[in-house]
Amino acid sequence: METEAPQSRLPRFSKGKRPEFFREEGMDEAMSMILTLASEFSAMRDRLDTIERIAAQKGIILADEIDGFVADEECQASRAQRREEFLQSLYYVALKRAEEQALGQSEDRYLSTLDDIAKG
Repeated sequence: METEAPQSRLPRFSKGKRPEFFREEGMDEAMSMILTLASEFSAMRDRLDTIERIAAQKGIILADEIDGFVADEECQASRAQRREEFLQSLYYVALKRAEEQALGQSEDRYLSTLDDIAKG
């Protein structure tokens, strides 16, 4: 019987100070979330358009099929996993900021570290 090699875990967030574009607290996180949603929505619309076009070419009317579809456990689990990954992407900046705050990584500390490095 084969045993699987343990997977190495990459850091959850990139290191270093991220750029901030808005002075108001939370606006960078909100914009990040909006852009993530817009990207996901655009990709979803393209995929749905492709499915509808292929089905129409084959004479399949999808609306009735979709309305009558019942997801099995495997489908529900797959969708739950996809939603979790999407939410991690959506809340990435807010989660990174929370982690930085929990570790005491503030802008003042960052600038102080840069000053210390510059002084040698």
